Amino acid sequence: MAAVRVLGSGGIWSVRRNRPARVWLAEGAPRWWTVVVVNWETEPLDVSLPLGALGLKGAMFDAYDVWRDAPVANLKGGLALALEPRAARTIAIRPAAARPQVIGTTRHVVQGAVDIADEIWDPTTRTLKAKSTNLDGRAYAVTIAVPKDCGREGARRTCRAR
Repeated sequence: MAAVRVLGSGGIWSVRRNRPARVWLAEGAPRWWTVVVVNWETEPLDVSLPLGALGLKGAMFDAYDVWRDAPVANLKGGLALALEPRAARTIAIRPAAARPQVIGTTRHVVQGAVDIADEIWDPTTRTLKAKSTNLDGRAYAVTIAVPKDCGREGARRTCRAR
């Protein structure tokens, strides 16, 4: 194979270059991460990533699969994903909380880390408040992780302290 020289700010590009990384990690806000795992191959791929190897410290996490619009269950020590050929998964991750918390939005790939401000839990009123910023006329949705020890009493959701 031959190398191709690109003039200008692009530098030298080669058709023999390495593939981009399989795992990408972005911390959009403190302790609010987005992990992208890519299968560059033509065969399905099972991926197992220890969270500690990604630099994520903690015992339990809330996670949300961005493109599947679904929570990721049992995210404790690692992230296990089945990837179709030439596919990617994008997972939003926050440390688990003993209260409801925002885990994703439809505004940006970093799932709320750039558009949610002032997220506050008031345990007295059992109310989660947050301000969404950088909005425009498009539809907008917020996904909230609710701990398993939260139940329903009447029409109002409640959480018990751990």
